[in-house]
Amino acid sequence: MNVSDFASVKAGDVILQIDPSDYVAKREQAKAALEAALAQLKNLANQEQLQRAAITQANAQLAVTQANADLAQT
Repeated sequence: MNVSDFASVKAGDVILQIDPSDYVAKREQAKAALEAALAQLKNLANQEQLQRAAITQANAQLAVTQANADLAQT
């Protein structure tokens, strides 16, 4: 508070100033949490892509194995 009880004030006088440090800290904490969540999402997307590649590779191996089985049977 920049004034005391019953002090005279005029338009434009600053009578109260809020310390923004708590709000700034919470904003920075929220930014960090958002960045962590985005990094985790990107990591999950990369894992999904890796799993899809593994499935494609397994399907190709299955086709080779099936072709070898057909050839052996012939």
